[in-house]
Amino acid sequence: ALASAGSALWHPPALGLLAERYSGQKGLFISLHRATGNIGDAIGPLLVGWLLAYTGWRWIAGGGSPVMLGVSALIVVFLWNVGGPKPEQAAIGEKLRAQLVSARNALRGSGMGSVFTVSALRGMGDASLIWVIPLYLSQELGKSNLEMAFHVALLAAPGIIAGPLLGALSDRIGRKPIIVFIMGTSTVLPIVMVLGSGSIVITLAIALFGLFYFTVNSLTQAAAIDIAEGKRLEGTFIGLMWGSNAFFGAATAVIAGWLIGRFGWTPAFYLASSLFLLGFVASLFMPSTGKQAAEES
Repeated sequence: ALASAGSALWHPPALGLLAERYSGQKGLFISLHRATGNIGDAIGPLLVGWLLAYTGWRWIAGGGSPVMLGVSALIVVFLWNVGGPKPEQAAIGEKLRAQLVSARNALRGSGMGSVFTVSALRGMGDASLIWVIPLYLSQELGKSNLEMAFHVALLAAPGIIAGPLLGALSDRIGRKPIIVFIMGTSTVLPIVMVLGSGSIVITLAIALFGLFYFTVNSLTQAAAIDIAEGKRLEGTFIGLMWGSNAFFGAATAVIAGWLIGRFGWTPAFYLASSLFLLGFVASLFMPSTGKQAAEES
C-alpha cells in the first residue's frame, strides 16, 4: 500500500511538469516517461524469476528497498531546482477549494468526462487481467517460474518502443484515432489468450497486448492535459484520473477473483474483454485533442 501511494503521489506532478515543458509533444514525452518504466517492468520479472530458483521472495523484496532509497535520493537531487510557476500565497484549504471549483468548471462541456471514462474502463480491464495472466500460466497451464516471468516481461517489453512511437504519432494526428484503434484491438486479445492457451498463440497474444498495455493510459493523460491546458489544472486532472483508476481497478480485480473462484479462469478473460469493449465505445465520443484538434480549430 505504501509503495502504491508513493507511485500515486509522484506521477501527477511529474506528468504535469513534462506537459508544461514539452507542450507540443505531450504524447511523446508522457509515453517516454512510461516507456522508461517499462524497462524495469520487463527486466524485473525475468530477474525475479531467476532469483526465485536460488532464494526466497522475502530476500528479493528486502533487497529492492536499498535500491529504491537510492533512486529516491537521485530524484531529490535531479529535481531540486526544477523550477515551474510559483503558487500564489493562500491558505491550503482556500487553494484546494479554488482548485476543485476550477476543475468542476473545466469538466463541463469539455469532453473530459469521456476521457476519464475511457481511462477508467481501460484501467478496470487491465486490473482484471494483469494479475490473472501469471497465475493462469502457472496454476492452469503448469508453466515454470521462468516461463511465467518471460510472459510477464512480454507485457512490458514491447511497449518500450511502441509507446513512444504511438505517443509521437498522437502529437501529429491526435489522440482519439489511436486510442480508438487500441481499445478495439484490446477487446479481442483476452479472448484469443484463453482460446489459444494450449499453443504459442497465447504467447503472441500476450506480446501484442504488451505492445499497447500502457499506451492508452499515456494518451488519455495527454488528452486530459490538452483539455486542461492554460487552466493550471494538469496535476489535478492527472491525480483525479489516477485516483479513479485505482479505485475502480481495485474493485474490478476483486470481481475477477470472485469469478475465478466460482466459475474458473475463463470468465476473468471475458470480463476484461467486455470492459475493453465498453472503453472502445466510450472512446468514440472522446473530443479530438492534440495536433488534430489544433488543425480543426
